[in-house]
Amino acid sequence: MTLLPPQSPETTELSNLKFSKVEPYQSRHGKMRRLEAFHDMFKGMYGLGIDPGRNFGVCAIRDGELQLWWGTLDRREKLYQYGADMYALSRGYLYSQHRGDAPVIIEGASYNERFGQVGLAEVRFGAYLGMVHAGLKAEILPPATIRKIAFGSGKTMGWELFPTLNHNAADSLGCALASALR
Repeated sequence: MTLLPPQSPETTELSNLKFSKVEPYQSRHGKMRRLEAFHDMFKGMYGLGIDPGRNFGVCAIRDGELQLWWGTLDRREKLYQYGADMYALSRGYLYSQHRGDAPVIIEGASYNERFGQVGLAEVRFGAYLGMVHAGLKAEILPPATIRKIAFGSGKTMGWELFPTLNHNAADSLGCALASALR
């Protein structure tokens, strides 16, 4: 018996999702805005995805439910402090949003970008370390790999499918789909 690899949801179905506002989450590191959507295509799927950075997005898929958070870490003097803040946020709150055994997918470096990659690396590692210290499996994948798994093409951008969403939230949705489909 051969098992076929999981297929990513149709991009037309994804782009037709109806999102509802949810009360924002306030942490000591800043406020996260929130949206949720429900759809049968997510039944039986579990995944958590993070688009890291000072401006970040997080998405959890939990058996028919999709939760999105996005926000901006409070301004800090040193770049490494953003990594510490993302660690605290990941370890203190975000890890608890995950269900199932799929690894948390964290968006890796975009190698064609020239600016801000050092700071992003520190925030990315803070997210990774927070998840691992919480006892979850986590992986850092390149953006094109995430998009290929989630949307069927490495060239399809999250903001193209979800033009009304914050771009960090849209990217984290791709990460969560990649998590659920691995």
